[in-house]
Amino acid sequence: MRLIRFEEGSGYCGKCLKQVPVSRARVRHLPYLIISLLTAGMGAFFWIREARKEHPWKCLDCGSEVYRIMN
Repeated sequence: MRLIRFEEGSGYCGKCLKQVPVSRARVRHLPYLIISLLTAGMGAFFWIREARKEHPWKCLDCGSEVYRIMN
């Protein structure tokens, strides 16, 4: 069971100075819900912590953070 999913898109990388494919990690909520129910709510701490984290877009070529995402 995977707790994280990845979104992909396209963006402009300031380090590579070109349009590049980008990706970011996102939380999958259903596995965290199941874990929380099985552990009588103790798993909710990890769920909330992971959901509140910032997941920035990253350039897949160089790994730097990308601020401008193109559709």
